[in-house]
Amino acid sequence: MPAIDKEICIGCRTCQTYCTVDAILFADKKCHIDPHLCTECYVCLRMKVCP
Repeated sequence: MPAIDKEICIGCRTCQTYCTVDAILFADKKCHIDPHLCTECYVCLRMKVCP
């Protein structure tokens, strides 16, 4: 499953726009992936949107 590195996440939420199943959530000024919603399509990683 894809993962968001909380050490480098700046909370810009850009990755959220690429998730087709809304599995990327925002909490505590960081994004994280809900494993129950993620379909492991890896679009979030393939698009290389994270700064």
